[in-house]
Amino acid sequence: MSSNPYAAPKAAVADQALAVKGNFIPGGRGVAAGRGTGWIGEAWDLFKQSPGIWIGMIIVMFVLFVVANFVPLIGPLAISVVFSVFMGGIMIGCRSLEEGGELEFAHLFAGFREKLGTLAAVGALYVAGYLLILLVTVVITGASFATLT
Repeated sequence: MSSNPYAAPKAAVADQALAVKGNFIPGGRGVAAGRGTGWIGEAWDLFKQSPGIWIGMIIVMFVLFVVANFVPLIGPLAISVVFSVFMGGIMIGCRSLEEGGELEFAHLFAGFREKLGTLAAVGALYVAGYLLILLVTVVITGASFATLT
């Protein structure tokens, strides 16, 4: 042991090697704040490749959500859970366009075929977080659930 308390440690320390899948970047990546406008421009370019399909997908998703809202209590909760699944499908469609493929209407429902459990879990976590915040608000303010929902 060194008598110098400020000396660098002598142990051989190495970072843990992570198995990287796809283009995942452990710890993320920092970009300039102005990059946001670039992302919007890139999103517009994706939209321009298949505007009719994009609009049709959003209309169908909107109609499904409106119909689900007619089912009391269960409908809005189900929408919150499956919203992540639909967004996963839309992201799969975006990836297809970025890789030079075609956008298909079936991409809207692709989240139900790929990673359904994970995407639904994200939606369920969203619902749980929302309910927790609602509960805390009711406890702090004394308001009723009926006035907050």
